[in-house]
Amino acid sequence: MSRGLYNGTGWDWEIQDDMYNTRMDNIANAVDGTLWSVDGYSGVAGPAAYVEYLVAEPCAPCCELTVTHKRIRAEKLTKPRKVVLTVTGADETFDIFGLIDLGPLSWHKVKFNHRKNQLKIHAIVPAGLEPGMVMIRVGECFGWVEIE
Repeated sequence: MSRGLYNGTGWDWEIQDDMYNTRMDNIANAVDGTLWSVDGYSGVAGPAAYVEYLVAEPCAPCCELTVTHKRIRAEKLTKPRKVVLTVTGADETFDIFGLIDLGPLSWHKVKFNHRKNQLKIHAIVPAGLEPGMVMIRVGECFGWVEIE
């Protein structure tokens, strides 16, 4: 198990000993032997700053995505906003043709660049989305979209 603390620009991960999670107040994602539990009572850094990532045995290989996009400001989300997410995998386990899950965001078009191992996802950010980090997945890989 790993514990992640959001430092304002990314996640700092710390390996934890195996343990039971008795505080599963909000499950963000559960796929192929992995479970993300977001605890809404982290204290100083805000409600989405403390994340537990639980992995069942045997561990399915996971990889991290690099996600870049134009700045998304929550106070400007009075109506749905189009945004292009440029998604790149960190290693060879990234499958650009994997199942796309953008959480509360939706997508309507995807461009594949096999040479760069990269996707350009044309997504819609819903109106009223609160500030924080939105986890996205492509296949077994995960990354983050920041709503400021």
